[in-house]
Amino acid sequence: MQGGVLVGSDVMAYTSRVLVNGVVRPHLSWSVDRDLVGDLPEQVVAAGGVAQASGSIVWASDEDVSDGGRNPWNPSTGWIPAEGDKVQIFAGDGTSEWSQFVGVIDSSTGDIGGGFQSKIVDRIDDFSRKVRLPALVDVMPPVEGQTAFRRFRLSPRFYVTTAMRRAGFNVVAPAEVGCVVDLPAVGSLWPLVGELIRCARGTDAALSPLWPDGIHVADANAAYRPASPRAGDKPVQLTLNIAPEHSGTASVQVIYGGSNVILRATATHVLFLIGGVGTLCSVPWTGGVIAQALFVNGSVTLRTSAGQTATGAGAWTNSTLMSEVRLVADPGSRVNGVQVSHPTQPWHDFASLNFTPTAKITTGTMHDTLMAGPATADQSAADLLSEVGQCLLWPFWIDETGVAKAIQSDALRGQASVQTVTTLDDIRSLSWRKDLLGARSEIITSYDTWTINRSTTYSVELWSSSESVVMSSAGEHVSLIEEPDGEAWLEVDEQLTVPGVNSLADANRGIGSIAGGIYTDGTTEEWATLPSAKKLDVALLKISDGAWKLKHTAGTLAAGNQVELRTWSSTFTGRTELWPYQWDKQLPVLRGKGKAVRTNKTRTPTIVGNIGPILEHDCKHWGTGHLDNNETRVVDAVTDFISTQVVTPQPVITGMRLGFDPRRQLGDVITVQSHTLMGVELKCLIVGLNTSAGGSFDQEVAVRVIKATSTFTTYADFAAAWGPTADYNSFAAAWNVVSTYKDFDDTPRRGTD
Repeated sequence: MQGGVLVGSDVMAYTSRVLVNGVVRPHLSWSVDRDLVGDLPEQVVAAGGVAQASGSIVWASDEDVSDGGRNPWNPSTGWIPAEGDKVQIFAGDGTSEWSQFVGVIDSSTGDIGGGFQSKIVDRIDDFSRKVRLPALVDVMPPVEGQTAFRRFRLSPRFYVTTAMRRAGFNVVAPAEVGCVVDLPAVGSLWPLVGELIRCARGTDAALSPLWPDGIHVADANAAYRPASPRAGDKPVQLTLNIAPEHSGTASVQVIYGGSNVILRATATHVLFLIGGVGTLCSVPWTGGVIAQALFVNGSVTLRTSAGQTATGAGAWTNSTLMSEVRLVADPGSRVNGVQVSHPTQPWHDFASLNFTPTAKITTGTMHDTLMAGPATADQSAADLLSEVGQCLLWPFWIDETGVAKAIQSDALRGQASVQTVTTLDDIRSLSWRKDLLGARSEIITSYDTWTINRSTTYSVELWSSSESVVMSSAGEHVSLIEEPDGEAWLEVDEQLTVPGVNSLADANRGIGSIAGGIYTDGTTEEWATLPSAKKLDVALLKISDGAWKLKHTAGTLAAGNQVELRTWSSTFTGRTELWPYQWDKQLPVLRGKGKAVRTNKTRTPTIVGNIGPILEHDCKHWGTGHLDNNETRVVDAVTDFISTQVVTPQPVITGMRLGFDPRRQLGDVITVQSHTLMGVELKCLIVGLNTSAGGSFDQEVAVRVIKATSTFTTYADFAAAWGPTADYNSFAAAWNVVSTYKDFDDTPRRGTD
């Protein structure tokens, strides 16, 4: 329900408003259709992916302009909505109103001499934007100049958060203008802007540095290299989200050479400090806040989203470039939404303080840390969400208020009922079906496990040429290098070692990517890339995460000579810079600091039924835990959940029309009560909602039955309560008084309980 408020009172008299770009527009009618998909495997519900809400509006005449002459070619004939205009629909009881739809105009049609109408859709098209993430494993190799592996945690929640953020829906404030470090810290400590250079947990570096629910940072020490940093004499803004549960100390430290500034959250206060000088100002906080500090040449303004403000000043002279941003959080910390930015305009200052979440992400038992994730390879946000959703039964939709939601199916079904509807007062019609359509006799679940090779140096071979390439004058040869399906390449060395130009000390030891060739007439050999007699140019271009283009271009060659893309032949003697082990090798060779290879495994089913076909469900890599003892925990949880839904065939409600209630939402759990007519009480999840308003307000829902409880008392109930030898005398003595059938149905053991 909107605002999380349980529905308790009846809503009887209805009104509606339609706004286009914030302006109320007269209308005759509107309708909106919503569907929730992905809560069960596609094989049993025949639907998956990300569903779009859509509908229509029939517009009414303006007071001064007749619809008869209204047309899109002449604006003076009256207002007509444009494609992409923002649409909001509200319905209420004359006192309060509730959002029914937030979206945009998709198209408009009309008839000269008649009226016109518009098709409306929600913002699902925004999820067509691409998500660009590199291949990641739970423990990443170190970056250049570091020796410690980076332990930053990886989870499906991180990918869901990133995809939604890319589409413009945010759990924490979006990246500000001039952002040089953007760390949502929802499911991972991997940054979306900036580079993670160090990351460990204080008490046990082998474990996750995040709080168990994956939402906030706790007990972590991480360092980031800022993207496009500015000098210390330029304005810098630090942001930190503090959760209500925060009881420790967390600090964001921005380092400029030998100086630094710090935004710190203790259990009671937010402080701003200059390293070596001390606290410049502080404010108290309570209940969870967003804290921001704007620092300009020694002067700071500190504010929180709760309205606290403080200022301070200290000695500061620094024109050194920002070199590092550190996040330090002790075990009692609960923070996220870390940003460091360089505001350039007044309206960039404190841009995150008024942020209201536009996304809500809820996980259930079918969620844990991941072993690895391949590069997204420019995958759209919608495709990424669909893949995660189908594997982990995690539906995604945009709700009636315009908030993007992702709630795993077991968490959806575990919600408390927000409303009770009855066949006596609320249900206008209800139809059901009982068949074997969704039943399965066995659930077989597969998943991808990973074999990971890691190194502190660029010594893991990722790709090498499998062909012998010979080039003539002015010839070109292009190699398209792509990360194969089923592999994840880590920290690829894109700084090529070129023989004859660079030292071969690392290349002899199998370290680093190498490209070049031999200039030969069949008898003599020399490097084709010698600067003094250059016969070959080599250029490596990164196309995207997981794809590169390596281009070789031959110069003008002497008659009888050619360039061969290889190292020296074993018959060549007289040179020592290349070790014999490296002779007779094809070039180029691409290396990195790690490679993960994916293998699909099948989990033996533990729950089986008696009827229906086998259901095969693939969790891919989204359910594979990062430790040996949690590799299949999520896979087993998914299998068990599916089994509870499809092994025993259950009746389904195929359609239900209810009395209109503008507070009812897709994804709500409701109770259907029919004690007298049907003798059942059903706990149901709303997976479809059709709402319309015009001459009347109507609402049809599609539901999945979560639990069915009989409310009729049967002979079996009586026997279970009284025992098979009970007679009339013992029954009458226990009840003491003559009761109605309803009393008996309600409490068959009255007098003995």
